Amino acid sequence: MKKITLNIIKTILFITVIWFIFNNVYSNLDRIKAVSYTNYDPKYLFFSVVMIFVALIYPVFVWKYLISILGESIKTPAAMRIWFLSNLGRYIPGKVFQVAGLIYLSAREGIAKSKAVQSILFSQITSNGLGLFMGLGLISLQTGAEEFPNHFHIALILIIIFILMLWFPSLIFRSSNFILKKINKDQIDQGVGKREYMIYLSLQIVNWMLMSISLAFLVKSYTDLSITQNAEVLYVLPLSWTIGILAVFAPGGIGVREGAMSFWLSRFIPIEFALVLPWIHRIINTIAEVILSVIFTVTYRKPETGIRKNDEQNTLKNS
Repeated sequence: MKKITLNIIKTILFITVIWFIFNNVYSNLDRIKAVSYTNYDPKYLFFSVVMIFVALIYPVFVWKYLISILGESIKTPAAMRIWFLSNLGRYIPGKVFQVAGLIYLSAREGIAKSKAVQSILFSQITSNGLGLFMGLGLISLQTGAEEFPNHFHIALILIIIFILMLWFPSLIFRSSNFILKKINKDQIDQGVGKREYMIYLSLQIVNWMLMSISLAFLVKSYTDLSITQNAEVLYVLPLSWTIGILAVFAPGGIGVREGAMSFWLSRFIPIEFALVLPWIHRIINTIAEVILSVIFTVTYRKPETGIRKNDEQNTLKNS
């Protein structure tokens, strides 16, 4: 009954989000129809597509670095295959298949399951924490004219302090072991040093900025948005993407991410573009993900072990 109730709640939330988006689009349908979305600046659109591919490939190397500081190693082609195949699982409600896929595929490459689990926990806490942190920066800038500090800003400061506490490496280490113990998994026997931890956080910040720039270029290709004068627009994607990840009821955060993007983008660009461009970004991003998944799945070949090669050579000699 709990599972059925939970599924009903998720379905209701998802339908509510879709209704909210449909209602916004319907309310502004005349303005949307009046715009020709085939008219765009090709150079900015090209830069946007390139940055999307770069932003999709870059996190693989960030994850590979995380695996290395956890005491494991993996070849780049294998890491690419694991990353993109498991990421497709986030389009299934609950995000479980994405996590399970990464753990399963990592184990096939010889990575300890406990380290794969820790890499997931570590990356999710840090990336989502950074996403919310950047989003809080956007909210603070948007309310900068108000008296500081007011009750709203104090609440933001408390949330930021909480996020920073989660970022402390030893706390993440203990939290990971606590969760692993609850699900009857092997405990983690290695933490992360402060130097490696700061390097990893820096890599995560670069990751968010690459993704943000891809959206900014897409917006720039359709509008006259000045990124230099409205630099806070770069915080829109981290906040929206993180909200979409946390919305476990929405497959791949669909609808939730776009709704949040539209809400914040409407402060910088006309509403008819704010409602449509997030979906264009989603489509390009999804196509790029599928292309990269196919490429690295088809071209990847697991190297044969030395033992297997020796066995085959011995068999040929005996025959």
